[in-house]
Amino acid sequence: GGASSVTVTVGGRVQNGIDAAAGGAVVAVSSGSFVGNVVIDKPITLSGANAGLSGTASGRNAESSIIGRINVTTTGSVTIDGIEVRATASTGTAGPSNPAVHLASVNAGSTQTVTNSIFFSEVAGGIISSVDSRAVFVPPGASNPGSVSIQNNLFTGYAGAGKYGTAAWGRGIWSDGGNTALTISGNSFNAVRSGMNLDNPLNVSVTNNNFLLAGTAV
Repeated sequence: GGASSVTVTVGGRVQNGIDAAAGGAVVAVSSGSFVGNVVIDKPITLSGANAGLSGTASGRNAESSIIGRINVTTTGSVTIDGIEVRATASTGTAGPSNPAVHLASVNAGSTQTVTNSIFFSEVAGGIISSVDSRAVFVPPGASNPGSVSIQNNLFTGYAGAGKYGTAAWGRGIWSDGGNTALTISGNSFNAVRSGMNLDNPLNVSVTNNNFLLAGTAV
């Protein structure tokens, strides 16, 4: 069961929209702020008000802002498009267990995509609870993994953020991806301590990314 398309408006909860959706559905999130962590446990498209527009596009309108973390637990295909994920001191994004977006697992034949989104941290220093904050985390892939695509996003944060002790994010993208086919393209990193940490990169393509303010690029 479940609906083939669901719209979540201000005052509602993104999680309720996902719960009401059928596998393969589009869950459209209106512009505005939505407080609370989100679990994506089925193959869906989570579509924000700025879907289709690069994270740095001048034509972006009011954001569909999730103040919390997104944990993708399904092994199926998922697309996150045009969302702002906002980290505050209370939401926290400390270390690999609590990144802003956690792509927990993906199976062969499936693709998980994070695109046209903004990762905005309000927390100074890129550190939460003495652990570096991370925007997107890709854990080790299975023996028959699928593919992950992280494209056209903006990683940034509070006004005046820098690239070392005043960074907004400790890490923009952290991958222990192993055999996961990982594409990282067209992203902009502005006020991050490290743009990307790519451990065990067996099948990774990194192209056309912009490091505007980064202590370390890759």
